[in-house]
Amino acid sequence: MIGSGIINVAAKSLLFVAAMSMASGVTNGQQPDKTAATSGAVSAPADSLTLWYRQAANNWNEALPIGNGRLGAMVFGVVNREHLQMNDDTLWDGYPQDGANPDSLKALPDVRRLLFEGKNKEAVDLAGRNMMGRPSGVRPYQSLGDLWLEWPEMAQITDYRRSLDLDTAIAAVTFKHNEVTYTREILSSTPADCIIVRLTADKPGSITFKATVTRERDAQSMSHPSDTQAILQRGQINCKDGKGEQRGLKFAAVVKAVTRGGSVVNTNGILAVAGADSVT
Repeated sequence: MIGSGIINVAAKSLLFVAAMSMASGVTNGQQPDKTAATSGAVSAPADSLTLWYRQAANNWNEALPIGNGRLGAMVFGVVNREHLQMNDDTLWDGYPQDGANPDSLKALPDVRRLLFEGKNKEAVDLAGRNMMGRPSGVRPYQSLGDLWLEWPEMAQITDYRRSLDLDTAIAAVTFKHNEVTYTREILSSTPADCIIVRLTADKPGSITFKATVTRERDAQSMSHPSDTQAILQRGQINCKDGKGEQRGLKFAAVVKAVTRGGSVVNTNGILAVAGADSVT
């Protein structure tokens, strides 16, 4: 459970989250899964509003988006190393600034005059020189980080299916290994204000994996100081003002495991879950 999420999100909202993720610049966050050979041909879901595939995403462009308008993620669906590339829409480069341009009011009468005289180009040029904010542009959007769920090697997989239900906005991965059917369900919830990953299996004690959170730069992950079943990622965007003072945005994310059965060991920001019936 990632805190810091609409269960019923329309397709348009999901596309917005995908566009947000593209702005982060992440295009190849996951290499193809080379450790699990899949076989079997699962049938199409009955719901026509479901996107579905018989293989994991080979790159970011093939991953499936989830989101609630604020928190989003791209889900890759890799069997042995699941990857969620996460976004929070408040995380930007730079720092808060007053963009007001004191020259704007002075230029306004001349811009109006030129417009009334039909000199539109001259008016636009004058406004561009004197009425734009300072700075005139915005800094780039930033990715929050990457959640990794690493499973023991599963060499032979059958009945693999990766899907996104456009009615419920739930991304899912199902597959069978050693006669056990595993299911992953991922959504970004508005009421709960978090991204939720639900891991289940049809045989008790079958869920064993490790969870980590990483970011390319400007952040560190550690065991949560007050929760033995949580990881804390904390960071600050590296951005200095004209005086050399570090003013980049500070941010944090928490990953918490809620288990039924089994055990959880938290070591230096790595959650190791063993023999659980289910994990949220």
